[in-house]
Amino acid sequence: MLKWREDYYVGEGIKDAAKARRRIDAGRVAFGVYLVTLSENPGNLLEIVPSYMLIQKSYYARCPEIVGMAKGKDEAIDLAVDIVKNILRTGERLLHILWILIKFILILLGILLGLALLAVLLLYPFQKGSLRNLHQIPRSFWQRLLSQFPCKNLLPMW
Repeated sequence: MLKWREDYYVGEGIKDAAKARRRIDAGRVAFGVYLVTLSENPGNLLEIVPSYMLIQKSYYARCPEIVGMAKGKDEAIDLAVDIVKNILRTGERLLHILWILIKFILILLGILLGLALLAVLLLYPFQKGSLRNLHQIPRSFWQRLLSQFPCKNLLPMW
């Protein structure tokens, strides 16, 4: 049995896609019908295969997932181009969503770092003019404060 993508693409030249699919699944020739399949070669995205190749039992057994069906080779090429364009459009949307998530995470990280600095400033008993001399805070105070963080390996070690 061939592996068909659930919502496979159908070219405009295919009059009855269900009939053509039944013929191809049965191992019979659907003249002029070309299949767009996922590529077995990692260097390629898609392959265009004439349906009469599936008469060979060896090719039928190892045929990759079918993602489209078209009437004629030119239409199959156009269909493969459309499939790649749709994939790229979907990828652009996913990249946009990923960019928004990264910005959100960076904003949260900035807020957390600001709160941590505020906690340091509020917890340490300051003397007059000590805001200018943060480097003079004892090392034991910084080590006690930094030991509260779960990511100890990301923090500088003294």
